[in-house]
Amino acid sequence: MFFGFALFFSSMNINVELGSRTYFIASNESKTIYISTELFPTYFVFNSYHPNTVFHYFRKEICNTAEIEEINTMIRFLPLWFAIKEPFSRIMIDIPDNSNLSFSTMAFPGMCSNGVFFSSKKQQRLLFSKDGFGFFKLSPYDDKCIFFSYQNESNFSLSIKSSDQEDQLFYYSGFKNYSSISGNYTDSITNYNSSNPILLRIIADDNHPPDLVQIMYQTENSLFQDLRDDVHEPYVLPMQCDPEDTWYDEKLAIFFVTLSLLLGISCLFILFPQCYSSDKPLIMPDSSINDDSSFSSIQISNPIFTPRKKYT
Repeated sequence: MFFGFALFFSSMNINVELGSRTYFIASNESKTIYISTELFPTYFVFNSYHPNTVFHYFRKEICNTAEIEEINTMIRFLPLWFAIKEPFSRIMIDIPDNSNLSFSTMAFPGMCSNGVFFSSKKQQRLLFSKDGFGFFKLSPYDDKCIFFSYQNESNFSLSIKSSDQEDQLFYYSGFKNYSSISGNYTDSITNYNSSNPILLRIIADDNHPPDLVQIMYQTENSLFQDLRDDVHEPYVLPMQCDPEDTWYDEKLAIFFVTLSLLLGISCLFILFPQCYSSDKPLIMPDSSINDDSSFSSIQISNPIFTPRKKYT
């Protein structure tokens, strides 16, 4: 755990690291904490804090150098988690006199595309299945994460039941430090490193997601004052209309396009008839052909030239 005893400094700068980490900051006078990140998304879970701790969130537009303060509120009014999802953003936290602040960070870019379950509780039992509801329903190609924010030694019991060995339950103690179980397997893990909270990750195969994933978690002597859990699910684009919900089908659309083209061509004939008719007589080749001549004579009305005489 990162302990920051900011007794003689009015401010502190923190740059979020890859993976997970828990910070504990104690101060005997008011302080300001500046937090920045270059990893997206970065999640924050606020574990314990003074009721009068103030949270600020700033961001910049890409083409604008001016900073915009989007959030200015007491930290107790925030959800359990907060996310920075775009560059040019930062957090500022004002800590009152004689107070402590504890928060955990989670930065695992490219993971957890189907959402994250956050928990700061002392114990928890989670059950995921094909017949589950909402976040706890397992579907093909799932990539779901569970993040436990804690400050003490913790025990995990992990179980997976699947007929596909490519379905896996990962256990991350760091971005590059992990293990996994698959098939029909149960494992028990104790984490002694309280500075790096554990991230659990469920990966489902294409056509055969796990039948069941069970996670049991317990920690003792937690210092947290905010014991709760919450789910972050990514924004999903609205589904397109089903074909039966539209007033036309593919064949009808082709018919209207063809009809429009025919009407357009007909309008051209009507509006510009002179482009398609002529008062001049047609030029037709003479029916009599002289076999001894090298060319055929052609009858032309109002000739503009005199044919050459044939010399023998």
